[in-house]
Amino acid sequence: MIKKIAKKFLKKLFFISNKTLNMSNLISLFDAGSTSTRLHIYSFVGDKLCKKGCFFHYEPLGIDTVERTLTNLLQNITSDIPVSFYATAGLREDKYSEEILKIVEKHMSNYNLVEIRLLTGEEEAIGLVDAFEYFFPEIENYLLMDMGGKSTQIVYKENGNKKFEVIETGISSKKKFKEESANSKVEFIDNKHNITDNSYNFNITDNSNNLIKELHAFSAFSDSLEQFNGKTLGEIKQIKNDACKEALKCHLRNITDNKIINNITDKNKICQDCDDMNFVIGFLESSKIHENTIIRSFKHVDDLYLSWPVGRALYLRNILREKNIN
Repeated sequence: MIKKIAKKFLKKLFFISNKTLNMSNLISLFDAGSTSTRLHIYSFVGDKLCKKGCFFHYEPLGIDTVERTLTNLLQNITSDIPVSFYATAGLREDKYSEEILKIVEKHMSNYNLVEIRLLTGEEEAIGLVDAFEYFFPEIENYLLMDMGGKSTQIVYKENGNKKFEVIETGISSKKKFKEESANSKVEFIDNKHNITDNSYNFNITDNSNNLIKELHAFSAFSDSLEQFNGKTLGEIKQIKNDACKEALKCHLRNITDNKIINNITDKNKICQDCDDMNFVIGFLESSKIHENTIIRSFKHVDDLYLSWPVGRALYLRNILREKNIN
């Protein structure tokens, strides 16, 4: 059964401007995530969506950082370009979320502001679906997984029916390495998001007819699995196990008493990729993804970063068209 997201994660503020909007061929939108904020700028050539630019502010959005974030990023657009602001999982957990969004509205009052939203996980998933189907309309059955910093969206489509799953955990929730000393074993510390827990065995492919042979991975999933694009989950697990064991053995052979302090840092660096891979693979296993499933890693299509902002840009284009028609 697909789980429902609690009402506390629903939108805290919804705003659509009533003023006359400039029907530019440009659209911009903020993606305020749990680790950084991006400003995406898109252009439309007819109905074709194109990337115009993408700018980053590398700190989480919060009550103490929102003004600085906006000041930094808004210098990249002019006030006549339609702009929307969307926050995701990081702000869904923030007790100041409503206040932060009000600051955003006030700060952007002189801009061509279309919409300010705290997106639900389902809305992120819908944006991902719209983006995927825009680029790949020929794929009728699919399984999509998009992992961000603090949430994961999963979409399963078979025979025209879609199932959505949203889990409030992401790559920043992964298990951490703990080092007692340079010569100690690497240990895993379980945190509150233990992906081997039964609560994560949602098994979205239950009762399917096995029409889904591929999993399309996005964002943090794509980052971790990019080098294995086109391989099955079983092949990826074997490659990862062999590579991580060999890398750690090679490193430990090079440790000397005179380099213990430096090598603690080196060892953590070597293990970081394996740490991410263990988390991602564990997540896929707990989701009951079959080992013969082929993993397709998606990051950019036609120079566009493929995730929910693309779908949201298409949605905004329709809003602008409707407002100008009416």
